[in-house]
Amino acid sequence: RHFDAASGAIRWEAPTPPGTRQLLVHGPTAYTGSGTGDIQAVDTATGKARWSWVGPAPFPSLDLMVVADRLAVVADERVYPLDLRTGVQTAPAWKIDRGAVTDGSWIYAATGGSSVCAYPLP
Repeated sequence: RHFDAASGAIRWEAPTPPGTRQLLVHGPTAYTGSGTGDIQAVDTATGKARWSWVGPAPFPSLDLMVVADRLAVVADERVYPLDLRTGVQTAPAWKIDRGAVTDGSWIYAATGGSSVCAYPLP
């Protein structure tokens, strides 16, 4: 829901996928992610859907990150790179062993044992 700051009235309301558990706002877009594997982009000014993407399977674990001009969907030890504007997957997913973090330009992930690797997002 988007509320008017002065009146408190609801300006718009957008449905989210069932089981939504992640929300990330970047610029004029809100991104939501659900355990069903559904990722959605919504215009924060109007509430209109910009795009949606469905992962290959349900995601018991999920995180969303903006890396350069990509949305990184980190789910079940895989990273799925999506174009921020279109939601198109820009490269095949790759495997990581544990969670990931970003500095906005690179993804840093544990890849086993005591190693940490840095990846640019394709």
